[in-house]
Amino acid sequence: MKTMKISIFRTSAALLLSVIFVSACAGAKDIQRTFSWKFNVNRDANVAMVNYDCNLTIHTWDKAETEFRMTVDAETKSEEDTKTLENYLQGLTFSNSPSSVTFNNTFWESRNTIMNKTTMKLKNGKTVNLVSMKISSELWIPSTCRFDLNSKYSQITMDDLSGPLTLDLYNDNLIGGNLFSDAEISDKYSTMEFSNTKNIRANIYSSKLNAGNSGNINIVSKYSRVNIKSCKTLTVNAYNDKYNIPQTEDVTFTAKYSDLVTENSGNLKADMYEGTITMENAGNVEIESKYALYMLSNAGKCSVSSSYNDKLTSRKLTSLKVVQSKYSNFRIDIIDESVKDLDSYNDTFTISETGNAFTGLTLTGKYTKTTLTLPAALSYHFKSVVKYPDFNINESAMKHISKIVDGSDVKWDAIKGNGSEGIPVIEVNGYSMSLTINEK
Repeated sequence: MKTMKISIFRTSAALLLSVIFVSACAGAKDIQRTFSWKFNVNRDANVAMVNYDCNLTIHTWDKAETEFRMTVDAETKSEEDTKTLENYLQGLTFSNSPSSVTFNNTFWESRNTIMNKTTMKLKNGKTVNLVSMKISSELWIPSTCRFDLNSKYSQITMDDLSGPLTLDLYNDNLIGGNLFSDAEISDKYSTMEFSNTKNIRANIYSSKLNAGNSGNINIVSKYSRVNIKSCKTLTVNAYNDKYNIPQTEDVTFTAKYSDLVTENSGNLKADMYEGTITMENAGNVEIESKYALYMLSNAGKCSVSSSYNDKLTSRKLTSLKVVQSKYSNFRIDIIDESVKDLDSYNDTFTISETGNAFTGLTLTGKYTKTTLTLPAALSYHFKSVVKYPDFNINESAMKHISKIVDGSDVKWDAIKGNGSEGIPVIEVNGYSMSLTINEK
């Protein structure tokens, strides 16, 4: 008898739970609907889009109009919630005029999720309860309009755009076509990829920017990666970034803990702290630097206003001028014209070969070591005023004009080869300076 009562109780409880579940499911309703808005605008109108957590496709066309479609796939808690949400979306309006339109797919004031229950407060003050909701959007705009996109947490694709573009992105993934006009970009944590671009001005943080052939590039960046096939002028203020741009015109690179790689560039102006610049072919180079590495295969005139614990290597330079340097290493395979260091401290210079236009080497400093390789037949004028010199020179091949030794002070003036006017001048002045001249 007791067993039968328990069985009846269990059966009744199961039926009650089934009724509750069926009733709950009967109250819920799906919304699967696309809402659309269309406006006539000027072809050069300003079209703005505010996008949040929504996959967005942006089309461009030749029409003087915009069209916005938003597809909502949602499950509500009740038919009343469904009706409230549908009525709200049907009545949604956007600010528009022939010269300006602004779309916004964030149609709620707040959205909170607790224990898998989402409560959404709409901008009209009403509240709906959701089981789930996904939205996606498509936007058609005139190809020549001025387009502003503000987006977060979204996947975005965009057609070619002829008008100016402004991007304000956060944690997005954007794939765009060609940008035929200027772009202004502000971004954090996004990946952006374009086919080809015109001029770009950007402020990015922990971003990835990829593009093909581009116009002038001006970027402020932190913790970012930039890969562009080619650009005109490149201006960068970087912090812990990596730039790879094979073809550039003139470059201004102000950076900390950052790297730049190019193949063919114009003139370079670098202000570096603990980074690396690698260039195959460059024009003239200006450097102010600490703890940095420069690898220049072929460059023009190189001027270093200040160097501290740097390393510069080059296969070929037209000339090298160092205004002030400490603890730095300069290694040049071929110097065409001249080397001049005006204030050197504990540096190392290695010059492996000189060109036909070589005019000389001048060093002034302390504790600096220099190795210079010259053609055996080259005539030159050697001059030095050094305290504690360490010279390794073929003195027997030189004609002394004067050599005065006063304790540790040595003043030396000599000619190697013929003394004709205009021969290269090798001049060393300072304290504990070391010079080795090799001949080949």
